[in-house]
Amino acid sequence: MELEAYNLRRFQQIMGDYENIKFPTPLFPYVTKRVLVETFEPGSHISRYMDNPGGQLQKNLARIGTDALLDMLFIHNFVHGDLHPGNILVQDTHQPRLVLLDCGIATSLMPFDLLQMRALFTAIVKGDGVQVADLMLGSQPCPTVEEYRRNMAELVSRGLQGLTRIQNVKVSNLFSELFDVLMKHKVRIEPNYTSVVMAIMVIDGLGRSLDPSLNLLEAVTPCLLHRARTQLTDYIVGS
Repeated sequence: MELEAYNLRRFQQIMGDYENIKFPTPLFPYVTKRVLVETFEPGSHISRYMDNPGGQLQKNLARIGTDALLDMLFIHNFVHGDLHPGNILVQDTHQPRLVLLDCGIATSLMPFDLLQMRALFTAIVKGDGVQVADLMLGSQPCPTVEEYRRNMAELVSRGLQGLTRIQNVKVSNLFSELFDVLMKHKVRIEPNYTSVVMAIMVIDGLGRSLDPSLNLLEAVTPCLLHRARTQLTDYIVGS
C-alpha cells in the first residue's frame, strides 16, 4: 500500500499539469503498509463508452489515454503498468478527463533500456525490421541470427505493406507477432521491457475499441521528436 501511495504521488508530480488526466491523492499520514487511504474520485468506467466506437467523445477519450501513456514512457519514464478499462474512469464528458486508478504496478526503464525502446519505435515507424531485430537481440548469442533478422524484417514489412498511412497499423497485433518471432529464436528480453510493451499493447487495444482509426505509431512520433529536441537542447547547453 505504501508503494502504491508513492506511485500516486509520483504520478501527480510528473503529470499534475495535465488538465485531462487525474490520479487519486494519497492521504498521509493515514497510509500504512496494509492500508491505503486516498481521495474518492467519481466517474464512470471507460468501458461504458465503448458501445459507440468512433464517436467524437470516444475519439477524445482514446487520444487522451494514448497520449498519457506515451508521455509516461517516452517523456517521464514512469509507466502505469495496469491500464485495463477497470482502472480508468471518465469524468466530465464535455471536457473529458480520465482518472487513472490502481497504481500499485508502475515501471521505469533503465537509461539504456529507455534509449532502446525509443530506438525500437523509431525503427518500427521507419519500417526497418532488421534494426528492430538487432535492437531486440543486443549482444545475446543466437544460432539462427540470419533467419531471425530475416523473419523480423518480413514481419515489419508485412505489417506496413500496402499501407499509405501508419495509422492503419495495429500495434498490438504487430507486437504479438514480434513476441512470436522472439520466442521462436529464443531471444530474451528484460521483464521491465516486457511490462512496458504489454502496457502499450493494452492501451492500443483499448484505444481502438473507442476509436478504430487510432494508432500508436502515429501518436508516438511527437513524443520521439520531443525527446530528440530535449536531448539536442541539453547537448547545446552542456557545450
